[in-house]
Amino acid sequence: MKLPEFEDCYPNFTAYGYGCTNENLATHLKFIEGTQVEMAGGIASAGEVPFFVLLPHADRVVVADHSYRSLGALFVKAALLATIGPRATKALVCEAKYDDFVAAAKLVMPLLPEVIREKGRIDPMASSDYYGSCITSHEHVSMKNQWSGIPLATLDAVPEMLGRLTVIHGDLSDITKYGQLDLLYTSNCHEHCDRNGRLPKADFFAKLLKVGGSVLYTEEQIHTKLFTGRKAGWKMLKEEKAVRCAVSGYCWNYRMIAPEVQPAVELVEAR
Repeated sequence: MKLPEFEDCYPNFTAYGYGCTNENLATHLKFIEGTQVEMAGGIASAGEVPFFVLLPHADRVVVADHSYRSLGALFVKAALLATIGPRATKALVCEAKYDDFVAAAKLVMPLLPEVIREKGRIDPMASSDYYGSCITSHEHVSMKNQWSGIPLATLDAVPEMLGRLTVIHGDLSDITKYGQLDLLYTSNCHEHCDRNGRLPKADFFAKLLKVGGSVLYTEEQIHTKLFTGRKAGWKMLKEEKAVRCAVSGYCWNYRMIAPEVQPAVELVEAR
């Protein structure tokens, strides 16, 4: 059994995070169908995108997230997948009651990195408290809707791939020590400030990429135009409007883009 590697790059900052990634995995997968790359990475969130989108399409994956809570959710899922297996984990997610899921999660908590056990705990007494439990009862329902659509072949392959995943508590800038990426997943982080209170600029993302690399991202329908403005410097590869996740009728923009011109590489200053 091998769990993802963990590095705590910036322990002085955290955010509330997510217990389930609230995006449409099928749309991301459609965009990269048939693609296999050497290095992928980006936002960790609660684990669904690294596990089911990036790992099946990359030899190595490095992801980062500000939130200990999100990373607690990611590691609980990874530990369950690695110990009881993908199908039993899917049954806990899709068929079991929340209390049964929590009981199983508590059994694997000792396998998690110490800081994640302390700051990303799962607590049934705080089942609806987003600061008290890394996966709430509401998020368990969201997980059911997300995981029910994941093919069994994809699920079955994840435990063997977990050793190729590195998880960082920190920013996207903290992944630069591992090298540039062929595929970068940013979710909608361009709409949010970093740990220093700054909105990222488009060239920040471009400098994370190898020549020929691309970005998967999402955004609100009323968007920032960071990547799509007239002089943004990015070309649209694929685009689709789709529901945010399986439990929501609210639509987001899903896009796959690449820089029109690759910027000079000076690896990115911590944001």
